Parts: sequence; C-alpha cells; structure tokens
Amino acid sequence: MSATARLRPEAPATPRARRPRVRRSSVAPAGRSAAALVAGWFAARGDAPTAVQRAVFSAFDEGRPLLVTAPTGSGKTAAVMLPLMAELIAHPTEAPAGVRVLYIAPVRALSATQTEALTAMVASLGGALRVAQRTGDTSPKQRAAQRERPPEVLLTTPESLAVLLAGPGREMLTGVRAVVLDELHLLAAGKRGALLSTTLSLLDTWAALHASPPPRRLALSATARPLDALAAWVHPDTEVIAVANESPAELRITDPPMEQAFPDGSWAWRKVLPMIARQVAETDGTTLLFVGARTRAEQWSVALRDVLPARYGVACFHGSLSLEERARVADALRAGSLRVVVATSALEVGVDLPAVRRVLVLGAPNATSRLLQAAGRADHRPGVPARAELIPTSALDVVRCAAAIRAAQGGEVEPITLREGDLDVAVQAALGRLQLGSATASEVGEGLRASASLRGLSSDDLERVMGYLAHGGDALAAYPEMARAVSDGERWAISGRRSERLYRQGIGTIVGEVTVEVRHGRRVVGQLDGRFAVSLEVGDRFVLGGRKWRVTERASDALLVRPDHSPERALPAWHGQRAAQSAQVADAVEALWTELGALVHLAPGELVGRVTSLLGVHPVTARAVCELVRAQHRHASLPSTDRFVVELHRDGARAHLVAFTFAGSMANELIARAVAARYRDETGEAASVCALDEAVCVTADASLAEASLETLRRWFSPEGLREVAMGALSEGVLSGAYFREVARVAQLWMPGTKAGAATPGLLHDVLRKHDPGHVLLRALDHTLWTTLEGERALEALTERTGRRWHLHRLDGPSPLSIPARTWMDRDAVRGDDPERALLDAANRLFQATLGQP
Repeated sequence: MSATARLRPEAPATPRARRPRVRRSSVAPAGRSAAALVAGWFAARGDAPTAVQRAVFSAFDEGRPLLVTAPTGSGKTAAVMLPLMAELIAHPTEAPAGVRVLYIAPVRALSATQTEALTAMVASLGGALRVAQRTGDTSPKQRAAQRERPPEVLLTTPESLAVLLAGPGREMLTGVRAVVLDELHLLAAGKRGALLSTTLSLLDTWAALHASPPPRRLALSATARPLDALAAWVHPDTEVIAVANESPAELRITDPPMEQAFPDGSWAWRKVLPMIARQVAETDGTTLLFVGARTRAEQWSVALRDVLPARYGVACFHGSLSLEERARVADALRAGSLRVVVATSALEVGVDLPAVRRVLVLGAPNATSRLLQAAGRADHRPGVPARAELIPTSALDVVRCAAAIRAAQGGEVEPITLREGDLDVAVQAALGRLQLGSATASEVGEGLRASASLRGLSSDDLERVMGYLAHGGDALAAYPEMARAVSDGERWAISGRRSERLYRQGIGTIVGEVTVEVRHGRRVVGQLDGRFAVSLEVGDRFVLGGRKWRVTERASDALLVRPDHSPERALPAWHGQRAAQSAQVADAVEALWTELGALVHLAPGELVGRVTSLLGVHPVTARAVCELVRAQHRHASLPSTDRFVVELHRDGARAHLVAFTFAGSMANELIARAVAARYRDETGEAASVCALDEAVCVTADASLAEASLETLRRWFSPEGLREVAMGALSEGVLSGAYFREVARVAQLWMPGTKAGAATPGLLHDVLRKHDPGHVLLRALDHTLWTTLEGERALEALTERTGRRWHLHRLDGPSPLSIPARTWMDRDAVRGDDPERALLDAANRLFQATLGQP
C-alpha cells in the first residue's frame, strides 16, 4: 500500500518558529458590552431587529454552530455578523495577530459586496477591526500584506480558502473563532460543496495542531432544504433557526396574447419584446430580466437596446463575461444607473441590488428555489415580499410556468444535493492533510471522516486512496512522478516540493461544465457540451464556429471531425447552459397536465374559462393552451399521474419512440441511454437519443415502430438500470469528459502544468483496460451516476412503469412530442438562430398535426 522513504525534515507539523507579533485586536468604545454595541447600532439607524435577528441574538451566546434560514432580505447576514463584530470589539484579546472571523461566499461578487457592508458595520459600531477580501483577484502584493498584518475579518471563497491553507498564509488562520457560510444552499451543493466540507475539516485540524479550539460554524440560507441534512453538513451539533416567510412571494404569469400553441420564431420579437419594453419604461427603477442561457442574455440585451430610448441604461450579465465587465455592471446596478439588465442565474446571488423594482423571468423556471431567489432581487428589503413575473413563450411554457408558481407557493423547494463518497475528493483532501504536516494513515482517515462528504469512507477505500498517493495505482506504478506521498511504514508525508507545488496549483478550481473537445487532425476546433456531444454518432453533422463538421470518430475524451461540404442540413452545436427541471417542478407539471386532462370534455367556452382561471393567463393564451390539450387528446393521451404515455411513429426510414417520464433532462439522459443500449443488444442496430425534461426520445430504424408492449416493458425496466446505463456511458465521450474532471480533482492531470504528459483520455483508456478497479474509475462511476441523477431516474422508471401503460402507434408526432421531434430532426433546423429555427419547426409540425396548411 505504501512507498517507503525517509520523511522530509521540511514537512513539520507546525509552522516555522518565529516570535509572534502580539496586538490588541480592537479597542472597545468606552468599555461598552457587545449587547450595548448591538443595541446602539439599531438605535443609530432608527431601526429594530427583525424576527430572524431576534432569534439569532437569543441563541448566539450558547456558542453552538448555527444554521439560520429565513427569507431573502430579512437581515440574516446582520443577525450573525453584528454579534460577531460586537464581541470582537467589546472583548479584545492579546494574542498573535491573525484572522478571527472567516466569511465564505460562493462568488467573488458577494464577497466584495459584503466587504463594503461589514467595513461600514464595524465603523458604525465604533470599532477598529480591519475587514479584507481574499479571492483569486487579490494581488500578490495584497496577499503578502495580509500575511504580514492579518485582518481580523477575512472574506473569501471556498477555493481561495483552500489555497490559503496550502501555503504560508495559513499561519494567520490559527486563531479563527468563527466561520460564516453565506448562501449555504450554493456552497454545500455538488462536488464543490464536498470539497468545501473537507477544507473546513482541514481548518479544524490546523487549529488542533496549534492547541486552538475549532472555529464555530455559522451558516446562512434563504432556501435551505432539507434542514436536518444541511445542519449535519454544517456540524453534527448544529442548532437550526428557521424563520417562516411572513410575506409569501408574489408570483404571476404576464403574457402577451398567444394566438397559437407553438408560436413561430418571430412571435417573441413581435409580441414579447414590445411588452417587456413597456414594462421597463413603466417601472420607476431597475428591471431585471432573467433568461435561461447566455446566448439569450446577449440576444435580448441587444434587442432591448435597439427598441428602448438611448438614455436608458441597458446591460447584460452572465458568467462568460470578463470579471471587469461584470464588476462594471454590478457597480452600475448599485448606483441605480441602469433601467434594465438581462441576466442569467449568475445574478441571482452576489450583488446587492437596492434599485431593482421589477423582476421578469423569460421562459419557465426549472427550479422553485431559483425562481424564489430571482424574485428576491426585487425590493430587497426586510418585510417586502419577493416578486416576479413569468413570461411564457409557448403553450407548453404556460403550463410549466403555472406549475412552477404552484410548487413555489406551496413550499416545494428543492433539496440541496449533498455529495458523499467521492473518492477523487478524498484524494485531494488526503493531500491537503499531509500539507499541514506528516500523519499516520489513521490520522488521515480521521480527518477525512470528520468532513460531511466523507463520513462514510470505508477502510478499504482509505487504503485505495493512500495507495494512489503512493504510486498512482497498479497500472501507473511504473511512473515515479505518480508518487505524491511517501511513508516510513508509520507516518506519511508529501513526497517533495514538486508534490507541494502541484497540490497548490491543483486546488482552488471550481469544477465547471463538462465539455468535450472537437479536433480536426491536431487542431482543436472548439468544445461541445458533454451531453450534446454524447448524442452525436459517427457520420452525424453539426455546426460549430460557423462551419459544418462531420464526426469521423468518437475518442474517449474528444470528437474527431472533418469539414463537411455536403448540402445536407446540420445540427447547430448548442452548448448545454440550462439545468435540468427539478423533481418539484416536474411533478407539478405532470399534476397540472392531469388536471387539464380532466377538463378536456368540457364545451369550448367553458374549457377556456376554466383554463384561464387555473393557469392565471389571458383568455387568448388560455385558448391556445386549450387547442393544445384538445389536439393531444385527439391524437394520443394526455400525460397523467396515473398512466405512462408512450408513443411510436414512423418518419420515412426512421422511427421515433417518445416516452413521457417527467424525470428532468439529466435523469432522462440515463434512461434514454439504457433504452438505446437494450435496443442495440436485442437488434444489433444503433439508436440516437434525446433527453428533454418531460420526455425521452429514441430514434432508430423503422422497425422500432413495431416494438411490442412486452418489448417496451423490457427496455424501460428499472431492473439493472445502473449497470446498463453506466456500461453504455463508459463507451462514449461523456465518460472521458467526466474523467477529465475526476482526474483534475484528484490531481492526476491538471491543465497548464507538467503533472503528467499523458492526456486524460489516454489515462482513462489505460485504466479501463489495465486497472478497472482503480480508485479514480470508482470515483468516475460515482460521479456519473450522481451527476446524471441516477437515483431519480431509477425512481421515475419504477413508479411510471408500474402505472397503466398507454401505448400509441401514430402516423406522426403528437403535439406534446413535437419538442423532442424537432430536436432530433436535423432537417428542421435552418439558419443562424437555432432557437428561432426550433420554434419555426415546432410551429410547422403543430399546424400539420391540426391538418392546417
């Protein structure tokens, strides 16, 4: 399990000995108590504590970890930071200079905003505490100054904290009293949250090595669910303070009259754009328009700039903009100099927006938590209800918007996805522990299991992790550079300065979107979203960078292509920018279709009236929804909570299978892959797949249309789903793309470093062939199953295949299967605007379904 070597003397368990510089951290104003300072702060503002502030103040002196959940704008941050700052000011201690309070934010913008707010708070309390920010934008000169004269309050991000703990700057963290975790629902989610939990454990270990108590953890969130699990993530002894929302969110649909169920591609610009422009002009303040993707943000900001008066400030905000541009927009927002900002979810947190008076959401939101977060941007003040207006773009969107509103107002907030058992995270955490000093394998394991994400780490997996650190695993043991740690038979240590350097270079990276390289010869043409890339087969055509390409080979981590000059249409390479629909919204959508189906037999006039009331839309829009409902009822079945609707139809030499699973696009990806794999195993023929939020689509040879009900039951069986789906994924580019991220977290491969000459794709292939039980392949399988929502897919299939099956053999797509059909139909996509092309294609298909020209 271990490589044997002499432990390096330069890897001590404690920092370099030096004479500590002692200072008083603050001077208490006239000897006032912390409680008096807090009371004076409110008196000076002519204000009184909010409900959440009163609850936190009464529990604060008990010293337990806290999870505080309350509505946006209720004063959560001040509830925690006021007593912390007042305590530091009222009770200064003589101690070595160092950080006393760590404030961790999910994004740099929020850290910057709170730095300003806390600096003002300290000044108004009459203290002399220094507040500073440390993120990836902090200059080397500023970092050096912080090490020499540490601030009492340091605001940072998870990645910057990990980097700080890995270097000499960690000396200023030996006396941290409290760690504040703001926007916990963002910090704790996913693999980034798993890494943060190990960083917090390392911070506790660092304190213990210096005989200091572990810092108290204080977490804040407006949408924390489930509370028990999140509280345990913060700390096993966490006390939960939950304050109910006394002002429920005001959510409604605002829609220009929609004459057709599937409006053509120009409808949004003819009808929606003028409506939004009027709303902006009528609003006394800033309007935020949230859209679902970066490309839409760019399109709509340009369009609004063209139709609004030149004096109106119009801006765009999304994650692909430069830091400088985002900072410029944020400053203008705070100053109130912008009339409208078109943004993605990147603006749902991170910036204080006092001038925002109106929030619009274009298209159906995919999660209630995101909807409530966006709504909370309007009039962000205590006691003022969150408000948002949803703008649907089709009759299907109307149903989705109404369902999202119903779920949000019913308190159906999505649970945070808390990752557990990621072995690539365990590898990085073990390296982090050895950065603090030598340790036995047992001590390393104890530190890992102290983190929320690795509490269940088995002894066997710990042994695999330590073996990987020693020699990279059996298939890589012949390469000396793979050794990252050494052991003398009892204690382990970092193997050398190279490993220390590689560790520091490898941490502090946010695991982002999974992409697949597109290569023409040795040249990298660009990158595709991993889930789009995996849908392409050899011979498929697509557009990237304005040029058509044909897939010639699917490597483990790349698509190999050549230019395509054929006259046939190609599929534009949209990048996956939209998250999957949550289970809460999906269930609400299916339930709403059930209610609509129960009304389908009403007389036309009565049906329109009932739908107008049910969905809260304009009567003209309600008529378009009714047209869709009646058309679906005539052609097939409406989805319902008591049936599983499956459709088969031919299209020339092809056949399409559409099944309404309502599992979200990620889980549906797994379901579609499993169905396609079972089809291939039984017929020997390949199939293409499409995974939307409400349905899966499998396209294959025309014989697919003849599949029997018994055959379909086999293909959709939940039994063996994991093995079949994971087997299918392991053969494709998506597995290689996710392995790149696993290898990056485990520091087997890092872009821009010389950590290894082998590419992630080559390493993936070598391990699959020669070491199938390798710790990183185990991590990869866990990552794929978790990221693609495997448990949700399994639950969806188990529940729906147990219902009554409604199998329809049709001459063409039913109205509700049109979105899946347009996605799969390459010939339907024309022009440079794929979104508009899809709308036009859907409109044509629906008119054909109605028998209209």
